[in-house]
Parts: sequence; structure tokens; C-alpha cells
Amino acid sequence: MAAAASGAAGAAATPREGAAKPDASGSEPADEGVTMETLHPGDATSYPKDGMTVRVHYETMIEGENLKIDSSRDRKVPLEFRVGLGQVIPGLDVAMKRMSRGQRAKLTIPAAMAYGARGYPPIIPPGAALVMDVELISFA
Repeated sequence: MAAAASGAAGAAATPREGAAKPDASGSEPADEGVTMETLHPGDATSYPKDGMTVRVHYETMIEGENLKIDSSRDRKVPLEFRVGLGQVIPGLDVAMKRMSRGQRAKLTIPAAMAYGARGYPPIIPPGAALVMDVELISFA
């Protein structure tokens, strides 16, 4: 779990080539109901692939609530994980493959791609969708 809650210490955080183009609002549908709205474009040429190690900054909130539950920015330490290996929530994993180096995006991640029906008590309630502000700093 890698971008969910301070108590979860990187516990929540987890798009794809040939992905759909953004609509007029700038949002892009991602896999499994994850949506991505670009806040700052990246280089639009280099994208992480499964097995690569990415470094990201993120902030996580429960959808519909104005309360930050976790932030690598607040800790001033980026999250590092390998894409596609289940080291973070599935929704973040899916989004990484659609973000380019330097891109910052707002992700809306349905419960099924986050913590599901169980949640991550006491921080994330059962069935909660997450909103993440994610910046892809680097990958190799």
C-alpha cells in the first residue's frame, strides 16, 4: 500500500499504451474505472513499463471528502516502487503505465482498484474510492 495514509506508510498508492485520448474536460478513462486528469503534462514520449522502478510524489484523499490522508510531499520523500508487481494499490499501478516522465495527474480510483470492500481501517473506510494527485518524477 503506497499512497494511502500516513499510518499505512505508502499503503494506497497503485495507464496503458494506446489509451484513449482526453475528452474536452482533460480527463482520460483508464483501466478498470480509474480516471486520470492531467494537471501538468509530462514529456509525452517516455512511459514506464512493468518491472521498472518509478519515483512519484502523491497526495491521497477519500473521494468526496476534503481531507488529505497521506502525502509523500509532506514527508519530502518520494515513493519508489516497481510497476506491475502489486507493490501498490492496483489503481496506481494501472495509472503509472499511462503517465509520462514529469506528468502530474489527478487520479480517481474506484474502491475495487484501491482497498475494496474491506477498506484500510481506521484510515480508509470500506468501499471508499480514492482521489490521488500524483507526479511521476522519474523511472528506470
